[in-house]
Amino acid sequence: MASQHDTPSGFQSFKGKNRKSLSWAAAGTESLKSTIVGVTDAGNSIMFSRTLDGGALVVALYMGNVKAKEYITEAGDIPALFAWCIENFS
Repeated sequence: MASQHDTPSGFQSFKGKNRKSLSWAAAGTESLKSTIVGVTDAGNSIMFSRTLDGGALVVALYMGNVKAKEYITEAGDIPALFAWCIENFS
């Protein structure tokens, strides 16, 4: 039995039909590594995901009771997002 979070194979939301699909692969390994190390070495948590329709990349950050979730819709915004993560969570 499928849970409420399971989606059928090949599922794409209605909103995503005309969107380009983004991937964290656009980040590059060194900048991704620097962000992960900067945030986690400070004792905080970081989670990377993508919206179901693939139109936005998501970063969720946790520092004690402080939680932040940021969405970007352009791969060109990744460097600024990573700088913001390091500035605020490391």
